[in-house]
Amino acid sequence: MFQYCVNRAAFIDRIVLSVWTEEKPVLNQLLEAKSIGVWSSKSRYARRLWGKTPVTGNPVEVLYGKASRFPRVPPCQVIMRSEEVPLTGAQVNETMRLLFPAATRIQPVLAELTFDLKNRASVLYLYRHMIHGARRVVELSDLDGRTTVYIGSPNSPWQIRIYDKAKPKGIVRLELILRSNLLFGFGIRQPDTVVTLRSIKLKSMFSLRRFSRARLAAAADGWRDVVRREIVGEWEEYGGTAQLLCRMLRGRGDESRLFPQSGLQRTVEKMQKNLIW
Repeated sequence: MFQYCVNRAAFIDRIVLSVWTEEKPVLNQLLEAKSIGVWSSKSRYARRLWGKTPVTGNPVEVLYGKASRFPRVPPCQVIMRSEEVPLTGAQVNETMRLLFPAATRIQPVLAELTFDLKNRASVLYLYRHMIHGARRVVELSDLDGRTTVYIGSPNSPWQIRIYDKAKPKGIVRLELILRSNLLFGFGIRQPDTVVTLRSIKLKSMFSLRRFSRARLAAAADGWRDVVRREIVGEWEEYGGTAQLLCRMLRGRGDESRLFPQSGLQRTVEKMQKNLIW
C-alpha cells in the first residue's frame, strides 16, 4: 500500500508482459536473482527467474524456455509488481531493456488497475453499492473474518476484486483486472500505451451508486404487494445489493435516476485520471 495514493491516484499493482525474442533473458541484470527449473507436463515454460529490478527494487518474475507447442504462447513472459514503489512505464521499459535487449515485441496481457479507498468504504459497502455487467459473483471469507469479493469470471476480459488492504486503517482495495482481449481492444499493445487506462470508461464495467429511498419508493408505487414495496424502500437497511434491486426494477425507470452516482464513484474516477504510469 502507498499512503500517498489513497483516495488520490490509481496505480498498476501487477502487470504481465508477453515477450518475443530469440535470446534468453540477461540473468545478471536483476538483484538477488535466482533461476530454477519448473518444467512439468502442464508447464508452458522450463525455467523461472526471480529477482528485483535495480531501477526500483520492485519484484520481477521471468518465465522462459518455452516448453509449449502452441504457437500463441510467447517465448517469454514477465510479471512485475508494485511493491517498493508504484510501477511506471519508464520503470517497465528500462527493466525490459536490461532483461531483453534484443526483444522484437513486448505486449501487456494483464494489468491490475488498483484503487485504495478510505472513508465510508468497506468491502461489503462497495459490493452492495456496485452495479456491474458481470454474471458471476463469489464472496470468500477466511478464518480471521476477512472478506474478499470477486465480481466476474477468471476467464472473462475483466474481473473485479475487492478486499481489505489495511483493515485497521480502514483502507479497502478495489482492483480491476484487465486481460489481454480487453487491453488489445483499448489499443494497449506495448507498455507505453498502458497510460490509456486513464481515460477508459469505467462505467462500461462497473459504477458505484447510492440508494435513494424516495426514488425507489416512487419506482415501486403501484405494486399491490405492500410488503414488497416496503422492502424496496428499505433495501439498503436490509443489506441488499444495488445490482439485484436494479434487476427487480428493470423497466420501472432509468437506472441512473433510480440509483444516483455515489461520491465514491467520483473519487474512483478522479483517481483514474491521476493514474501513476
